[in-house]
Amino acid sequence: MNYSSFFVIFFVSTFFSCHTVDNKALQNTEKYKISDLKILASEGHVAEGGLARLPNGNILVLYRKDPSFSHVSNSGEIMGKLSEDNGNSWGDEFAVYNSKYDDRNLVVGQLASGEVIVVFRRYDDQRQKTIDAGYIKSKNGLDWGNYKPIRNTEGVFNQPFGTIGQSGKTNSFLIAFENGVIKKYHSNDNFVVNLSEKTIIHAPDKNLQEPFEVLLDNNQSIILCRNGKGDLGEPSFFQFSSKNGVDYKYDGPTNIFDDFEYSVRSPISLTYSESDKILEVMGNSRYLYQTSKNEKNSIRIYTQSAKAVLKDSKAYDLSTSIARPIPSDHWFYGYPKSIDLTRDKRLYIISDAKIHDPEKQGSHIKNEDADLFYFTVSLKKE
Repeated sequence: MNYSSFFVIFFVSTFFSCHTVDNKALQNTEKYKISDLKILASEGHVAEGGLARLPNGNILVLYRKDPSFSHVSNSGEIMGKLSEDNGNSWGDEFAVYNSKYDDRNLVVGQLASGEVIVVFRRYDDQRQKTIDAGYIKSKNGLDWGNYKPIRNTEGVFNQPFGTIGQSGKTNSFLIAFENGVIKKYHSNDNFVVNLSEKTIIHAPDKNLQEPFEVLLDNNQSIILCRNGKGDLGEPSFFQFSSKNGVDYKYDGPTNIFDDFEYSVRSPISLTYSESDKILEVMGNSRYLYQTSKNEKNSIRIYTQSAKAVLKDSKAYDLSTSIARPIPSDHWFYGYPKSIDLTRDKRLYIISDAKIHDPEKQGSHIKNEDADLFYFTVSLKKE
């Protein structure tokens, strides 16, 4: 039985303490093991992480870190850590990239060449203006090439998100723009020279944010976009799909977090199992305002066959619910990402946040302590 299948039949709910989260009840389940949530990186605002496997088998995690505890500021930089034991432990933190701007909205993944790429946005917080989006690449996770800006992203709002898609020798990623525009960028030479740009979604009646695409069989794909409105009665996510990887259509709103009165203001991640054709959607509930309801926010995993959700965008099944690692009246930050460790085991990362200095007046934007956590979910060995 593989990793994807067990989520369809497995439901758990537990309560966590701060920082290291003790899942003793889950560890004692008959067939499955969910590890404790442990801090991977802290001491500032640490979020928007991504994972990739290097050619030597080591796992690289990259994330935005702001030592000033700011959600947005020009102190934001890209940092990283390496794991040489398949995600069980992590080495020392090291610097990856730091411009004079806020380096944020990271998309991390492996290219067909084996190189690791991180796509991100540079934002000038002083002028409150986007500089551009671009990318850097590395063969070993430690030595990085020069920053390459992406054309037509200069000076306009853009939001890289999701993962690096790989189909044969072609790699791709998505960037969201204003007015419901999602562009797809792809290359057949590992982004050395060729970089093609195409608008695949234009839905001016929708506030589309944080698009995440998962590639299916036979060039099909599904994209879930967060609804940026967050209004009463609004759906949390919209689904788009393609039968050929070129032409995309709107399928409708999903039922993900549809039990919430207001739409959930947190992005999701998707994975797809080719063996049993199952989609997995991981996200977390997030309230926008300071409220005691935030303490009960949770991590959720929805599962369903790709065939079913292509027919009905509201066919997702809630399979697993896990309490947040830092219960507080501040929002659950989120931004989950994952990587396969084995056929039956996956490594997750996710961020949670709280107010850094309760005595400090003003917005949380300059006063937010966020930690990056990691944990695994796996089948127990017989």
